[in-house]
Amino acid sequence: MYNYRQQGTLFSWIRKSSPEDRHWARAYLLRKGLPIQADAFEPSSLDPFFPDDALHREIDSQLRNAWRQRKARRKLSGRKAYNFVLSHSAKRKLDQIAEAMFSSITDALNNVIDHEHRRIEEHAQKLKELKKEEIRLKKLSKSLQTITHVTQTLNATERALQLQTMKLVLAQLRLDNPYAQHAPSDALKEEALEKFRSAWQEITTSMGLLALGLPTRIPDLETVWQKVMSESPDNSEETSRALL
Repeated sequence: MYNYRQQGTLFSWIRKSSPEDRHWARAYLLRKGLPIQADAFEPSSLDPFFPDDALHREIDSQLRNAWRQRKARRKLSGRKAYNFVLSHSAKRKLDQIAEAMFSSITDALNNVIDHEHRRIEEHAQKLKELKKEEIRLKKLSKSLQTITHVTQTLNATERALQLQTMKLVLAQLRLDNPYAQHAPSDALKEEALEKFRSAWQEITTSMGLLALGLPTRIPDLETVWQKVMSESPDNSEETSRALL
C-alpha cells in the first residue's frame, strides 16, 4: 500500500512528469471535483494543498492507477495481443534472448522477428542481384561467342589472303624471269619474301579501315612461305596455275 506519510504531500509526484502528463493530471483532478489552478504542478508554481484525509488519499491512489494504465496503453500503442503456442525449447531460447538483450520477452520476440525479416529481405535483394548478374553474364557470353566466331573467320581469311599473295608473288617472279621458271623455289625465297612485304603493304593500305579488323598487322613470313611450299609442288607448271 502506498505510504503517504513517507512520500510527502498529496499529488506532489505529478510535478516530476512531462508537461503533457501534468496537463492530463490536472484535467483528471478537475473531473474529480478538486479545485485545480491552470498552472498547478508547474515548475514555476506552488503545489496545491489538499487535506491529507481518506477522500484525497483515495483520489491520489485512483490518479496513480489511471496514470499507470495510461502509460501501459502508450506502450501497447501499435500492438495487438496474440495467443500462440511455443515449445519448451523455443520458450527457453526466447527467455535467454530477452535476458541477453535486457528486454522483455515481448520486445525480444519483436526484435527477433524484425531481424529475421530484414535478413530475408536482404537475402531476396542479393538473390535478385545475382539473377541480374547471371543475365548479364549470359549476354556477355553470347557476345564473346560472336566475337570469337568473327575472330576465327578473320584469322582464316587473313591466312588465305597471305597464302594467295605469296603464291602470286612467286608466280610473278617466274613469269618475269625466264631463267627462274625452272629454278628451285628456295632459290627465289629471299626475293619472294621481299616482294611479299611490298605486296602485303599495298593490300592492307588499299583496304583502309578494314585492315584494322585483321588479327595481325605483320605476317609471319617464314610460316607463310613454308605453308606455300607444302601446298605447291616445286615446278613451273604448278606455279603458273596459281595465277589462274
